[in-house]
Amino acid sequence: MKLTKSHTRNLSMLFLALLTYLVFIAVVRYFPELSGLPYAINKALIGCLILKLIDEYMLPEIPTMTKLKENATAYSLYMLSYALIIALSIANA
Repeated sequence: MKLTKSHTRNLSMLFLALLTYLVFIAVVRYFPELSGLPYAINKALIGCLILKLIDEYMLPEIPTMTKLKENATAYSLYMLSYALIIALSIANA
């Protein structure tokens, strides 16, 4: 199986999510009173990763990037979805 740019990007995002999870586990173990922010960052990263994977693998017939370049409203809604995921994960920490 040949690794494409998309596969490499997805693997690096998964690796980054694993790394933030390991940091969260270390913070919970040694500094439990400071565990809220790493947990929120981990939730935000996983939420953004899931949104990206849904876009790439569950909706492959929709050319997302060309639609976003053509329509400013679609681009703003797409960015709003990422902003909501990040804001809600940090607000609930």
